[in-house]
Amino acid sequence: MKKEMIDRLTIAVGIISFILFIIIKNLNYTDLENSYKELISIILSSITIAILFKYLFTKFIWKYIPYSFKLFGVPYLEGDWEGSIETTYQENESSNLSKNKDINVKITQPDIFIIKVTLSTNGSISHSYGEYIEVKEDGSIYLNYSYCNDQDATVREKSPIHYGSARCKLEIKEDLLNLNGNYWTDRKTTGVIRLQKRKCFKSIERN
Repeated sequence: MKKEMIDRLTIAVGIISFILFIIIKNLNYTDLENSYKELISIILSSITIAILFKYLFTKFIWKYIPYSFKLFGVPYLEGDWEGSIETTYQENESSNLSKNKDINVKITQPDIFIIKVTLSTNGSISHSYGEYIEVKEDGSIYLNYSYCNDQDATVREKSPIHYGSARCKLEIKEDLLNLNGNYWTDRKTTGVIRLQKRKCFKSIERN
């Protein structure tokens, strides 16, 4: 949906630019040779403007359009999130208690097609890959991604580098955004993720 909509906008900008150039240039059709050269120049200029528009739109503009989620199906999640994880991972077999850790998450969206998640705790950092936004038929929004967790050397013996996946549901409550969900790792552990940040723009509103 988002790619089709952006392609349509790009084509529309190109066509509008072409029409405006035709009006401004006021071509003299009695001089066909010069008019032909001018027409080629106008076409190339219109294409250039359309390409520039697409670049700027996918990189920056979409983030500041109110209710852009309704148009493109991509929520604006960029920023610093705070929260916690509750993990089932145990340091030894005799421990039956889950562990809670405070976490900091930085979400970046270099353009409308890309979203990156970096999660930090005391002693480790995770970088995401394979990220995608999922929108269900009922309108609920999920952020899905896989990640690689890199531990500090001082704790790597107890907690080695590992891989995992996470799935979080986006919830909108007044001026707050919440991402709550679960994660799984190749160490056969699971856990709960709870994140929160203040809403900056209306680009995720659906109604």
